[in-house]
Amino acid sequence: MLAVLERHADINQYAFSVPKYAPDGSIRAEGKTQVVVFGAHRPGYYGSWKMHGARLQEVTSYTYLGLDLHWTLGMHKYSPRCSDGSTRNPFTDHVVKKLKKNEKVVHTLRRMQLGSGGFKTSTATQILRTMYDSSVNFGAEIWNAAAKSSWNICETAHAEAECRILGVSRLTNRSAVRAELGLLSQKGVRDAQSLGFLLRILKQDEARLSAQVYRFLLTDSIGAGFTANWARSCAPKILAAYGLETPPAVTPPKAWRKIVLAAIYKKEEEALCLECASSSKLSDYGALHSKIAAPAYLEARVPWHLESGRRLKTQLRLGTNMLQVEQGRHMGMPRHLRICPTCHDGVEDSFHFTMRCASLEPIRQQFFQMIDEIVKLEDCFGWAQMDLRARWEFILGDGVISGYYGWEQWCRIEHKVYSFLIKVKWHRLNQLMR
Repeated sequence: MLAVLERHADINQYAFSVPKYAPDGSIRAEGKTQVVVFGAHRPGYYGSWKMHGARLQEVTSYTYLGLDLHWTLGMHKYSPRCSDGSTRNPFTDHVVKKLKKNEKVVHTLRRMQLGSGGFKTSTATQILRTMYDSSVNFGAEIWNAAAKSSWNICETAHAEAECRILGVSRLTNRSAVRAELGLLSQKGVRDAQSLGFLLRILKQDEARLSAQVYRFLLTDSIGAGFTANWARSCAPKILAAYGLETPPAVTPPKAWRKIVLAAIYKKEEEALCLECASSSKLSDYGALHSKIAAPAYLEARVPWHLESGRRLKTQLRLGTNMLQVEQGRHMGMPRHLRICPTCHDGVEDSFHFTMRCASLEPIRQQFFQMIDEIVKLEDCFGWAQMDLRARWEFILGDGVISGYYGWEQWCRIEHKVYSFLIKVKWHRLNQLMR
């Protein structure tokens, strides 16, 4: 239990009022009971602290729900301050400490070679969720809104880990990277935690202290801002952002979580669609990405020698690659001038690179012949009837889910796609080096 008191004498009043919530007398001062004096000139400035005759240890900081409550924080105006006059943000400290701790996790992911074929990408994503998210977002249902911009540090670090898993540049659009992995943004994860916590409070017995505090906050006239009153300001605004209403107390937790996640995924997918429509860099991804989940090609296990081909496919889908359409963007070159440097016939985008470039035609025809051989007995996807545009969408598309019709044939084709992409990449580089 955490108590925020304003005066020295309040600690005794608190000590006598708390036992009514635990009639069995289970609340007592122990070795873990500690005191932090906010805004003190120095630790120990106000003397010793006692509760029920037991001496309490004064410490410079106390960690509650993962948040470091340091003595340099202000008390009345909630204005963090340090002895040197600089400001101190407890939420930034909290996030930074979590990220430093999770640098070890990122190192572990790198040692496990998640970006080089050690695991299939979907497995790597689950490891990231388990080892990284659970630590950084611990207690986020409480600190979510109050952290404000401090969470941007976490978003950046998490985006770098996601890019490492996919094997793409850190300059890749974050929304597209998350969509490719089937992940929510960190804000979406924290909002889901907050809304799940809301239902837990609503389900509690009215005699519970947290339920009483929640009902008090609903009528409290002091807190008015987004972060000042969790019950009356923060939670309702999160609900409104996703078009949800306060759930009835009888709602099953699993059903509520399913509703919340569906609403958050839908909102983030809508935001991605708007970005794809307004950004030329994401125009290809808008055509190739078709569902709110990780694409099937990332679910399949890829042989080590073809992993670089899988990464090339992802880079072509997400728009951050070695082609002139992307490199020219960084140089401020108009799109129509980003001409293919090997055949000099048209803008070098992913469609030109895989389907039209004359300098790569021999390798492309060899690739088409291998696919023709695979589909000779049974053409599950109508490859023979596809035009070049349809073939481009097929080889760079989401793929086929395991167990669906034609999945085994698709797997064979997909491996040929990876091999083809590796060959055309190196052939292009060799030509440019001549």
